[in-house]
Amino acid sequence: MNIIDWTIVIPCIMIVFDLATGYIAATFMGTVDSKKMRNGIYGKLGELFAIVLSYFLEFAISVYGATAIGVNVSIPIGTGMCAYVTFTELVSIIENIGCMNPKIGAKLIEIIGIKPDKVNLVLKGDDDDA
Repeated sequence: MNIIDWTIVIPCIMIVFDLATGYIAATFMGTVDSKKMRNGIYGKLGELFAIVLSYFLEFAISVYGATAIGVNVSIPIGTGMCAYVTFTELVSIIENIGCMNPKIGAKLIEIIGIKPDKVNLVLKGDDDDA
């Protein structure tokens, strides 16, 4: 696979991983709700459509020419969208892990350098067993 393929595959893997960890965390916390799951899946589909749209825009700009459209694109739109989705999913996955094991979630936040107030760690009960 070349770099373009991995640019698209990585956020897709993160989306699937977020769905899996989210479901496991909800099961652990006893908060499984089909409406929340459905909304989550629609959100993930929105992310996938945003990725497709961003690559389509890159293609359209290359067909029509940036000057003809009146835009000056200096960064790849598709790659930027994929990076945004990847890092958004990363934070969500860390939140899900933190719900299952607060100590590991807090450590991941520290290692990656995310400010603790930017992450929503919903804790269940006592984490002494973690």
